[in-house]
Amino acid sequence: MSEIQEQAWYKTRGVQITLKLAMIFFLTLFLLIPKFAILDLIQERQQYYDQVNVEVSKGWGGQQVISAPMLVIPYKIQSTDQNGKITWEEEHLAIAADQCMIDADLTTTSKKKSIYEVLLYKSQQSIKGNFSTKGLDAPDIPNNLEWSKAFIAMAVNDLKGLDAKVDFVINGQKIPSQAGMNGFGIRYGHPSDIDMAASSISPSGTQSYDNTIKHGLHVPFPIDVTVKDITFDISLVVKGGQKLSFIPNALNFKTKLVSSYPHPGFNGDYLPEHKINDKGFEAAWNLLEYNKNLRHISTESSILSIDDGSFGINVKPLLNHYSSTYRAGKYMVLVIILTFLVVFLTELIQKQRIHIFQYTLIGFAIAIFFVLLLSFSEIVGFTNSYLIATIATAGLTFMYCRSVFHNIKSAFSVLGLQLLIYGFIYTILRMEETSLLVGSIGLFVILAATMYFTRQINWYETSVVDPKIVDNDQNLD
Repeated sequence: MSEIQEQAWYKTRGVQITLKLAMIFFLTLFLLIPKFAILDLIQERQQYYDQVNVEVSKGWGGQQVISAPMLVIPYKIQSTDQNGKITWEEEHLAIAADQCMIDADLTTTSKKKSIYEVLLYKSQQSIKGNFSTKGLDAPDIPNNLEWSKAFIAMAVNDLKGLDAKVDFVINGQKIPSQAGMNGFGIRYGHPSDIDMAASSISPSGTQSYDNTIKHGLHVPFPIDVTVKDITFDISLVVKGGQKLSFIPNALNFKTKLVSSYPHPGFNGDYLPEHKINDKGFEAAWNLLEYNKNLRHISTESSILSIDDGSFGINVKPLLNHYSSTYRAGKYMVLVIILTFLVVFLTELIQKQRIHIFQYTLIGFAIAIFFVLLLSFSEIVGFTNSYLIATIATAGLTFMYCRSVFHNIKSAFSVLGLQLLIYGFIYTILRMEETSLLVGSIGLFVILAATMYFTRQINWYETSVVDPKIVDNDQNLD
């Protein structure tokens, strides 16, 4: 081979490498299609899991919202219609408790439906406090209050969750409670602040949300106008799922909640003082009269509007396998690029020719990894499924590369680096606050290693075969 022919051959090989890199680039873009299909599949399975949660909770008790008791006194107002006919409409005067203290514990349990496991809870609560009837002689108070029809009402979002008979002890007198709030209701939060705790299921199966509660318990309690202070003591056992919330509709509202559940997520407008460890958590809310926009006496309609929202805890896994799998799926392109990079560099260093179709099969093996991860995670959990998917796909890639490279060392190098990639992704997924830091450092190290191992490659004179042996090799992969 003459010097001119050899230079032309090297130039051709440089073009071939460029074309190979271009084909790998477009192949990576093509593999975005299965990536987005897998992400859609994960979201679909997540939605189905959420539906199972709702169905199980419907029989056990949904997302519970508990309010402080309210002292309610009906009265009537006169109105005139278009025809001049006089009618009387019932309104309610609501008195907020001066003090309300809720001492609650919470235990969790699991229920299975098909392959799904739903986390539920049971909470035993002691609710104590008092009302003051001072101020009912103010000029703006209606003078036709029906004292004999007064009642005490407390909101409970889902009455199916009540697990024991509920008696109200009012001024030392035990009174059996009745279902419902006797035409009264509580709307909490700002009009645009929809609290998902108060949820309902439509006949079509979709979940809708509102921040008005008309469900609960009440007891008739005719008021003696000479009594200025009314105490209450209520024991409540309530079951629910996903969330337990409280409405701070008392002037001074204290709540203490203890549980052996180690992963609470505090929510709402107020955060508690809390302690969390492996044995569970303890949380305490202490809301003073000055912390809320709440009137002692309200003369509104049958729905009492409270500007303040609810607070409480989320009772659900901190990271479920669907969210972890979805996060893993976002790294699919990174895994493909790094794997292709390893195979391509091995191809150059070992002077082997790998067809673009073989790259495609390796890419599909990586896509199958995430499908295996999703399907096994529903049965054995995320960590075990990640291990199974890693062994399956890395083993498959190893066996394929061994037959392609005809060199066991090259196959082992691909296997080792692929295991390192999967381990790197798993480390990022298991971290929360430092995942971005660790991920960026890892990518920097990978880039630095790539630059180091390719520093001596002359991309214009890199051959996969010796030009002196194959004189006329002009075939493109």
